[in-house]
Amino acid sequence: MNLLTLYLIVIFSIALSIVGIVLLILGLTQKKQKLWLPGAIVLFISLALCIMSIFIVVKKIVNKAKGKFHIKQIIEKRHDNKGTTYYYNYNDEEDEDSEEESGDNLAGESFTKVLSGNIIDSEGDTILIKTFVQNNLIDKGIQVEEIRKTENNKNISLHIIFDKNFKGKLKLNVFDQDKAELGYSNIIEIDQKAGMASYLDFKFKENVYFSTVNYCTLIEYE
Repeated sequence: MNLLTLYLIVIFSIALSIVGIVLLILGLTQKKQKLWLPGAIVLFISLALCIMSIFIVVKKIVNKAKGKFHIKQIIEKRHDNKGTTYYYNYNDEEDEDSEEESGDNLAGESFTKVLSGNIIDSEGDTILIKTFVQNNLIDKGIQVEEIRKTENNKNISLHIIFDKNFKGKLKLNVFDQDKAELGYSNIIEIDQKAGMASYLDFKFKENVYFSTVNYCTLIEYE
């Protein structure tokens, strides 16, 4: 459920609460049970709906903020450990209004964009991401055919076809729209014959928030 839907539910429940209050007041002042009893029921249901919706909205906003804070932590840590300066500037209004980047060279010249697909974040929302494959993996016969949407919100599942014999290790990195790395998956060891295909589930740590993921890169781990 997206934020716009939740906002509409909150507005509807507030309007319903007003109706319930009016019926309750009229019923009590006129001593008519047929007015105050339905009013009390409507008021109770609308307040419960409103509180639940506000709770979900706050939870979504907090999770999104956690994702942004995690991005900033990663960048600051790189600056401290490697002496490389990274600039971080996150603006919600600019993100919503800006045009989406084509993504053809988003991951750099050593990667090729193969497809886009949907994943699920921690709130159950669908997130569209791009997938890039390292060029040396393409040369070794690896084709990514599909991003499979799974119920596990810390997994990204890729359907991979092996055109050639392949033995090695694969890892998936995820990035936000500013090209900042959000995290990386577990390393999967592969030993496949030419012509084989398989779904590979790349698992991520709990501190990786998919709500801020824009694209991922499949690399060979050496």
